[in-house]
Amino acid sequence: MKKPADNFDLNELLQKDKAELDRIKTALEIASFHERQAFEKKKYRTETIRIFAIAIMTSLITLGTTYLFKEFDRVNAQVGSAQKELADLKKEFAGKTDPEQKRQFACSIAGIYNPQNDSYVEKEKKRFQQFCDTMTKTLAAIETQGSKIDQTDTSSVENRELIAKIDAYEKNINDLEAQKSMAKTKDEQQDIEAKIKSIDSEIRKEATTSPEINAAVKSTEAISKNRVLQIMLMDKADEVVRATNSVKKYEVQWFKEGYFLQFDDMRILLQYLDKKIGIQVEVCQTNSPGKCDKPIVTKAWVSMDKPLGFTSGNFRYELRLQAIDHAGRNPFTEAAYITLEKFSN
Repeated sequence: MKKPADNFDLNELLQKDKAELDRIKTALEIASFHERQAFEKKKYRTETIRIFAIAIMTSLITLGTTYLFKEFDRVNAQVGSAQKELADLKKEFAGKTDPEQKRQFACSIAGIYNPQNDSYVEKEKKRFQQFCDTMTKTLAAIETQGSKIDQTDTSSVENRELIAKIDAYEKNINDLEAQKSMAKTKDEQQDIEAKIKSIDSEIRKEATTSPEINAAVKSTEAISKNRVLQIMLMDKADEVVRATNSVKKYEVQWFKEGYFLQFDDMRILLQYLDKKIGIQVEVCQTNSPGKCDKPIVTKAWVSMDKPLGFTSGNFRYELRLQAIDHAGRNPFTEAAYITLEKFSN
């Protein structure tokens, strides 16, 4: 339908009377009113949609920002929680001297919940998992071999005589080891080593005469090997956890009652051994093969959780009892496994 203005013709309008012109004017005003009304409605709808769209976008941006901040806080909280748990467990780990307790804490560190895969936490988890796995295997081997020795039948006369013979051989070797530590020349050391090797051969030969004793001797060798490994693992793990001003850390060694170990010019004599209490030792500073030149401590008790500290000159020493277990040629006498560390004052 066409609007009145669409047929606008000036000459035609001049021919119309006043009444007709009034009707046309009215029609034009009505049409104009409807156009304005339609425009205002369209404008209102457009503005309403725009405002609504802005409101929705503002809400979405606000919600998105709030979510991002909350997610950031959640991630940081999880990372912080994992790192705190790691720090707490490492502190507990460093304070333990019992091998089984140390293994348990290492396994706990390896199992820390780390949902954000924090790189530092993951690195430590892997390191302690290796320690956990190796310690589990090592301690299990020690327990298995120890049970075999405990179950060995030593009641027969033949076995008792064989054990006495092996014990005498071992004492001979211990005396030779003491001489070797005091040997002045390489030739003397080699000569003593040859004698020890010869006695070892005799022990192995004698042990084969009894399957039970022979098995016990082999179990003792396995225990000694695994004990040294276990102590080395613990020392290495502790070095990472706690830094020290150590000048020298001597290798782990073992000895039995009545015998000594030589660490440079420090001699440590094992006076008494009790598996429940610990060991009693005498410490001397000497290079003499026969006497104690300079006694430092005597009848001092050392336990797994109580090391012995002593000072000589410009150095401080720390003697640690690492284990009391089977060692040496005689499977039925126990030995003390110790470590000695030297520090600058």
